[in-house]
Amino acid sequence: DAVAKISEDPAGDGFPWKADATPILTEEDILVKMGSMPPEPGESGLKGVFVNSKNYLPLGWVTQAEESDSVPFSGFKLKPYVMLGKDAALAEVKKMGFASDWDSYK
Repeated sequence: DAVAKISEDPAGDGFPWKADATPILTEEDILVKMGSMPPEPGESGLKGVFVNSKNYLPLGWVTQAEESDSVPFSGFKLKPYVMLGKDAALAEVKKMGFASDWDSYK
């Protein structure tokens, strides 16, 4: 508040005053602003995959497993994108076999 700053420094020795805090834009803020981003049908290099909803949280596709209006990515409201590690997916296939979501893509 400018009035408070002038009251604290009437001679203006500290002018121009630095902003108290730089606004921080988090990754979640960016993802919310992105909104839904479905790929174009037939886009080269993309394959569809079925993933059990119980795996949404461990994969980082949601922030919270239970759906909540106050949590943007919860329940079945997925993030517009996430990065998945190929090595982790292959390790899961090795560990779980056909029960893994990634078995058909090994």
